[in-house]
Amino acid sequence: MKSDIENYEVAEKLTNAINDIIPELERLRDKSLLTIEFDKYERNIKAIYTKIDEVKGIGATATSKILHLLNPDLFVMWDQNIRSEWNRCLDEKNFKEFKENIGRITETATSYVRFMQLMQKVGNEFLEEYMKERGIQDRNKAEEMLSKEYCGKSIVKLLDEYNWLIATGRVRNLNGTY
Repeated sequence: MKSDIENYEVAEKLTNAINDIIPELERLRDKSLLTIEFDKYERNIKAIYTKIDEVKGIGATATSKILHLLNPDLFVMWDQNIRSEWNRCLDEKNFKEFKENIGRITETATSYVRFMQLMQKVGNEFLEEYMKERGIQDRNKAEEMLSKEYCGKSIVKLLDEYNWLIATGRVRNLNGTY
């Protein structure tokens, strides 16, 4: 178990890392998962992820949670179970083409960006289905309605909860879909 001094040192290093990435975070302030253009912002996301992940005592899971706190509309949380389950899903036929583009999901900054791209695909498909079922044409209105319907939760948070359900075995892919 870490001593109070060791915990304080990790907190201080994390604070310094967050202060260092503020300019990168500012570039992403108004970006959301469903609309971000990864080809324009991948470098920023990787730099942010790497800076936090390099803090000794902060791993991939904690990094994603910290990033989510810093920009909850953009950064998706993950953990080892979620990474493992999505790797299994990527082996299924519906994701083979996507897997060819992203490879295996690991704990690296590159994998985190690829995971975000996968979540963007899933989130957009979910929103499009929601809009279709309700006859809604406006994406912003659909996101607002969806949030109200699910106790104020954003699509990113709903994706996190969905991932948790899959990773814990409470929900399985049905009919080869997610």
